[in-house]
Amino acid sequence: MFFSLLWGRMACGRFGAPGLGYVRVDLRVDYGAAVRDMGAWVMKKKEVRMVNGWRLATVILAMLIVIGVASLVGMYFVWRSEAHLALRQAKNVWTALRMVGIEYYGKGQDIYDDRTESGLKKEAEEQVRDVSECEGSIVVLGSSEGHLEPTRLLYREGPYLVYYYLDEKEDRQWRVYRAQGMFALDGSELKNFR
Repeated sequence: MFFSLLWGRMACGRFGAPGLGYVRVDLRVDYGAAVRDMGAWVMKKKEVRMVNGWRLATVILAMLIVIGVASLVGMYFVWRSEAHLALRQAKNVWTALRMVGIEYYGKGQDIYDDRTESGLKKEAEEQVRDVSECEGSIVVLGSSEGHLEPTRLLYREGPYLVYYYLDEKEDRQWRVYRAQGMFALDGSELKNFR
């Protein structure tokens, strides 16, 4: 588009006072250039909108990925800290079993009873729970020859299962597992499997 402005001075103008001039505008318009310029401007605007849309989508996707990874890392650290707490409780149970076992050994008695679910006498199990201040379930799977210390022990608290055992070299091994339920079946769903 081409605009030309011509300034002129007149004694008395239509739009002005004496001594002041007025502006005369001479418009010569190249409509073809104007249409080409307008089309390029519209195309540029659409491209800018499209580029901004892709940028926005990329930023949103990147944020979702960062949030997802951060939540997975957070869950890992929460599970790891809960597993450490379960391991600490299991070690407290193991220490309490040794203490109560030595006490019973001094009396000439045994704390282990294979007929019970926990593998301990009822009074001994209560003492172990009082000393260790644990809330989980205790199962003693094996003991030493003098019955002073457990050689294999299971301790479960919440979704965590701690397994203690002595290996061939008499080294103490502790394993912590997390039980994660995948699905549950009730009796009505089992009828389909017959």
